[in-house]
Amino acid sequence: TGTVWGWGWNGKGQIARSSDVVESAHPERIPEIPSARFVAAGHETSFIIDSDGNLWSWGGGEYRPRMMNSILGLDDVRFLHVDGGVFHAAAATEDGRCVVWGKHKGQGWGGIQCTTPATGVLAWKPSDGAIIKQVACGCKHTVAVDTNGRVWTFGDNARGQLGDRSTAPAAAAATAAAATTT
Repeated sequence: TGTVWGWGWNGKGQIARSSDVVESAHPERIPEIPSARFVAAGHETSFIIDSDGNLWSWGGGEYRPRMMNSILGLDDVRFLHVDGGVFHAAAATEDGRCVVWGKHKGQGWGGIQCTTPATGVLAWKPSDGAIIKQVACGCKHTVAVDTNGRVWTFGDNARGQLGDRSTAPAAAAATAAAATTT
């Protein structure tokens, strides 16, 4: 675990500086963040998971870090992994779920139901009880890896990014991507 530092472009608050700082080449510690065990950056946002498993975010117009657990309606959830895309973010939780939030309307999260309607958070877990341990976000799609080594993809598929050999937009979600070498 360690401290978090920010530098670079701050047009949407990505480096947690005041709104009058558009960019900075000088690293500065982000003091509001407790000891961090994981850090990630999205297009206009930054994330950390602290040593207690709480998720923090800033950017996207928020210039100071905020603990996301209660904002997402997931007060008692502890997080393991997080990633940010252009239009959304995703995280893996200690209880094995893949949690997705952001601009997902019309992005084809196919069949994954919104578990906290007030916040628009989507949560999914493999039906066989496998645990999601890592996530990655693209522009409009998400990839997750479970403890059995399977890769799961969902979201927009207009350019075949789900790896299911199709380009159908809004492809059926949460289907294991077929990894073949034919």
